[in-house]
Amino acid sequence: MIPIVVLLLALALPMPLPASAQVQIQESTVRIHVSGHVQRPGVYTLPRGARGVDAIQAAGGLSKGAVLSDLNLASVLQDGERLVVPNTASSRPQADPPNPSRKRRPTAQKPKASATRPISLNRATLEQLDALPGIGRTLAEEVLRYRTQKGGFRSLDELKEVPGIGERRFERLAPLLTL
Repeated sequence: MIPIVVLLLALALPMPLPASAQVQIQESTVRIHVSGHVQRPGVYTLPRGARGVDAIQAAGGLSKGAVLSDLNLASVLQDGERLVVPNTASSRPQADPPNPSRKRRPTAQKPKASATRPISLNRATLEQLDALPGIGRTLAEEVLRYRTQKGGFRSLDELKEVPGIGERRFERLAPLLTL
C-alpha cells in the first residue's frame, strides 16, 4: 500500500499537459506587451478576445498622468500586440523651437506628422501610414493592399515583404510601428 503522504504529494505536483491541451491553451490566449503609463508594464497573457481595457487592468491600472483620449479601449487585442498608454506630456504635439534662419515651407506641401507613440500596422489608416517619415501615399497604399491580401501582419518583419520597403526604410519605421 502506498503511504498517504506520497499519494498526496503526487496529486499536488503539477502534471504536464498533453500536447493537444497545450495547443488549445495557446490558441485561446493572446500575449500583449503593455507599456507606458501603467502601474506594472510588461507582457501579459490574456484570453483571446480581450480588449484594451483588459490589458490595462492586467497591468495594474493607470499611473498618474496617463491619457486615454487617443486609445481605443474597446479594441480587440491581437497576439503580439503592444499597447502604449501615453501621458499628458507625450500626448501633446511638440512644437519645433523657432529658428529664424530656417526657410518656410511652401504652403502646398504638408509637413509629415511625427509619431508620438507607435501606430498599429494592422489598424493604421491610409492617412496614418502616409504621415510616417519616408512613406508617401503610394507606399501607404501598398502597405494597405498587402495587409488586405494577407489578412494582416503577423510580425513587423513581414513589412519588408511590401514592395518598396527595404531594410533601411524598415529600420527607420520599426520603432514607430506595432502590431
